[in-house]
Amino acid sequence: MKTMVLPNFSGFYNSYHDYAIDNEIDSFCMNQESEINEKLKDYIFMQCDFRELHCKYSETFVKHLSIELDIKMTFQNLISPKYYNFETDRIAVEITEKDYKKIIRKTDKNILIESAKTYFKSRDGFISFYDYDIEAWNFKNLDCNQLMCVFSAYLKTIEFDHEYFEYKFIEDISGNGRIYKWIDKFTDFTNFDETD
Repeated sequence: MKTMVLPNFSGFYNSYHDYAIDNEIDSFCMNQESEINEKLKDYIFMQCDFRELHCKYSETFVKHLSIELDIKMTFQNLISPKYYNFETDRIAVEITEKDYKKIIRKTDKNILIESAKTYFKSRDGFISFYDYDIEAWNFKNLDCNQLMCVFSAYLKTIEFDHEYFEYKFIEDISGNGRIYKWIDKFTDFTNFDETD
């Protein structure tokens, strides 16, 4: 098994995913007159275990991506930054050795060369500790950052539209009520009092 971080995941801060969850919270808090119960909404934002919700969301995202790409991927964990001003959430996954070899075999070498330069070539404001020359890489023992670079090149090779995939994914899990169920599951409503 190989562990890597998925490239291009937009995270949960001011992203499509963040908005999808916020929209489902609004739906969760809507009464029969289509008015939002602001007290309930505030309570959810204070009491929901968003870490658990985001992990479940990410795990489901990986399952959908795995099916879409026909690559066996297993969700490992969600890596969230302490501060969102420099980076966003990242998803770590494991892929099988067989699928790793498939990715390497199908990735256009010129696209990989350009991807390696983008990820690892030093430039103003960025000093890289990686060799961006892929000829110097040991492809049997790439680390998670090099694997992310290779996977990114693979996605470009197959012309995978990641933004469209994210949109379709959000439409699916919003439409089938999963986010709604997760809000209910990961929020402790035992202390909610409508009358306060």
